[in-house]
Amino acid sequence: REIDAFLLTRQWRDTPDGIALTFWLASDDGPLRVRYPAERAVMFVERHAPPGDGERSELELTTMWGSPVDALYFDSQRALSAERERLRRLGHGTLESDVKPCDRFLMERFVTGSCRLRGEPQERAGFRELVRPTMKSTDYLPPLGVLSFDIETDGIDGPIVSIAAVDASRPDSDHEWVAMVGRGAPPAGVRLVAHEQALIEAFFELVRQRDPDVLIGWNVVEFDLAHLGRRCHELSLRFALGRGGERAAVLPAQSASQLPIPRIPGRAVLDGIGTLKTATYSFESFALDHVAREIVGRGKRIGAEVGDPVQEIRRLHREDQAALAAYNLEDCRLVREIFAATDLLSFALARQRMTGLPLSRVGGAVAAFDHLYLPRLHRQGCVAG
Repeated sequence: REIDAFLLTRQWRDTPDGIALTFWLASDDGPLRVRYPAERAVMFVERHAPPGDGERSELELTTMWGSPVDALYFDSQRALSAERERLRRLGHGTLESDVKPCDRFLMERFVTGSCRLRGEPQERAGFRELVRPTMKSTDYLPPLGVLSFDIETDGIDGPIVSIAAVDASRPDSDHEWVAMVGRGAPPAGVRLVAHEQALIEAFFELVRQRDPDVLIGWNVVEFDLAHLGRRCHELSLRFALGRGGERAAVLPAQSASQLPIPRIPGRAVLDGIGTLKTATYSFESFALDHVAREIVGRGKRIGAEVGDPVQEIRRLHREDQAALAAYNLEDCRLVREIFAATDLLSFALARQRMTGLPLSRVGGAVAAFDHLYLPRLHRQGCVAG
C-alpha cells in the first residue's frame, strides 16, 4: 500500500540492534509513525587511513582532490564518533562524519518533506505505524492541525498559574481553551484546577485530544516549552507532549549563538520570533506587543504601559481571574493572527520542502546546503570534506 505523507519530526537513538530511526509524519488519514529499527551509521576516510573500528568498504568515490575513499559503517553513532576522534588524534581527517543518521537516511532518498511510503500500516492508539517501509520523494502536502498556546507564570522562574490555547486551524471561539489554578466559581469559559500539577496535566490532555501537528507560540521554545519541561521535572511529571505517549524535551543551546532545540515526537514547533526572522522580517522590537501592533493592529492586554507585568499578572491571578484568562487567551490569538497575516506556516513548509531542514529548525544554512548537495555530489563520484 502507498501512503503520501509529510515529515514533521525525526529522531534517532543507539540501541543494541543498531541505530533506531523514528519519523513522524502527517497524512490525509492522520498521523503516522515510521520506524527503521536497525540502521547503520557511515562516514568516509581516505584509503590510506589506518585500519580501526567499523566495517570498511572500498568505494568508487574520491575526495574533491581525487584521492580514493573508503566507507566505514558502524552499528551505533557512538562508535562512529569514537572512531572519528581516534583518527583525528592520529592526524587523519574524516569525511561527512558529522551528518546525523536521520538526515543521512532522508538525503540519500532525496526526501526533504513530502514523501510516498510503501508498506502495511498497523493501527496503534491514535495513529498508524509503518516499520521499514520504502520511502521516496513526492510533492504531497496535507492540511496541518495547528495549536497556539501560551503559559503565564508567577514570576520568571515560578510556578505556572494559567495556560491558554487556541486552535489556529479554526478561527471560531469554540476552539479556545484556558485553565487556571484557583478556587471558587470559575469565570465564564475558564477551567479552574486545584494546583499546578493538575493544570499541566489538563493542558497535556487537551493536546492529546486536539492532537495538533504543529505547536506555535511567541518565544515558545526558550520560555513556554522550556519552563513546562522544568516544572514537569520539579513536580515529577512526565513531559507528555509527544504523540504516542512519547516524552518531549527541550535540548539546551550548545553555545551563546545557538538556540534551544525542541524535541516533541510527532509535533513540529514554530516560534513566531524565529520564524519571522528566518522569513527576513525586521522590526524595531520582536516583543509580541510591538509586532502584533505592527501586523494585526492591536497589542497585548498588558502592554508596555504597565510598569511591572509580573506584578500585574500576580494581581490579576489574585483579584481578577477573568481578566487574566482574557490576557492569556489574547496572546494566543495574536500569535495565530500574526501567523495568518504573514502566512508563516506556508513559508515554513516551503522552506522544509526546498532545503530538507526540519520545520522546527531555526537557521541552518550549512545543514540545508549539505542536505541538497551531498547526495548529488556522491552521484558525481565524490564525497565532501
